[in-house]
Amino acid sequence: MYDARNVRPDWARVGFNDSLSAWIMPELMPPPLNITLNGQLILQDMLPIRSGLDALHFETSQENGYLKTDDIGEIKGAPLTDRGSGVLKPVAMWQPTTGQNMAGWCRVKLRGARGVGVYIRHSEILAQPLMSTGQSYGGINTESLRSAAQIDIYVLRGDPAGEIYEPTFTVHGFRYLSVSGAPNPLTVDDIECPLVHSETTLKGHFATSNPVVNQIQHNVQWGQLSNIMAVPTACSQRDERTGWTGDTALSVDEALYNFDLMKFYLNYLNLIIDLQLANGAIPDVAPGGGGYPADPNWGTALPTITWQLYRHYNDSQILADYYNPVRAYVENIRSGYNNTGLVNLAYQFGDWVPPPPYPQTNAHLIASTENDCIQFSTDPLRKDFMEPALDTLAAGGTRCGGNRRERRGACRQLRLQTT
Repeated sequence: MYDARNVRPDWARVGFNDSLSAWIMPELMPPPLNITLNGQLILQDMLPIRSGLDALHFETSQENGYLKTDDIGEIKGAPLTDRGSGVLKPVAMWQPTTGQNMAGWCRVKLRGARGVGVYIRHSEILAQPLMSTGQSYGGINTESLRSAAQIDIYVLRGDPAGEIYEPTFTVHGFRYLSVSGAPNPLTVDDIECPLVHSETTLKGHFATSNPVVNQIQHNVQWGQLSNIMAVPTACSQRDERTGWTGDTALSVDEALYNFDLMKFYLNYLNLIIDLQLANGAIPDVAPGGGGYPADPNWGTALPTITWQLYRHYNDSQILADYYNPVRAYVENIRSGYNNTGLVNLAYQFGDWVPPPPYPQTNAHLIASTENDCIQFSTDPLRKDFMEPALDTLAAGGTRCGGNRRERRGACRQLRLQTT
């Protein structure tokens, strides 16, 4: 909530002094470096989160794809406020829609009496009779948000000339809006929605003669942009905007074909390694942790991202930098095998978020954490999730100083085989 009645002009500027705010003199603190624990301050070498076209750049002027400087976001009649501004303009007045699922926020022009509160709710879908369980506001459906509110509240200061509200320090995943409490009738010219994501450059272009395939590519690019917020997030709308490793492992190849995200993913690899245990195990989520050890299909993010960065950028330094963490991860997987050749792969996620309509799929028919599924394997390789790790070890062993014999010997010790 933002209460404009309490605004202090220039409060964020140097030299601001307001006796009513009771400012406390800051204290000089020592650096957070604990020598005993081998703590380190490391530069987060990645581009910041920005909005509009400050966030998305284009490698060439030959824009053959479906993200273009002159019509970014234009789909199914959703126009822009200013062509090329990176700002979507709603195409409807009530239950406004941007015409495009996106991540960002909305800038709203308001006029009204002092103290009036305006509620702006965000959602990806509209309410439908078969889906609604009471979580419907102004015709939008918020069930998929779970505990995430996605509500911006603005209290007017009563400026007769009108006032503009634009939230900061937040982001929403949405396509539809519900604006309630606005004292003045809103039009489409009163709402603008900047796109927000980590700064990047569009590199890949793909188009066919098939409109369905082109729409899939359009959705892929927009979905990717909506989920690069300093870390690769699992979703942009509900209460799970976190760096799930499995989602990242599945999408990194696609993302690198479309966008320049080398520093973005190197930063994420470092976040994973920060959480890697001495035995090589990594969690399901980074940063913030999660269950240890990760479901192998999730934990493969460590070798998969490493391998895909090497493939796309042909930089052997990446292999050198992450060879040991990947090897430790593989050792951890290998340690689960017993004398019979079986391995307990522990945690295994399944299709636990089936799409509507409801009722949901019978939980007994799918593998999920709710069923406490344990996955066993007699295959010491499990190529579906271990192949990137083997590729990284094989290439890294050669390019990082080891010869082919040493590489094969190392893999034999891991009870794995490479060719």
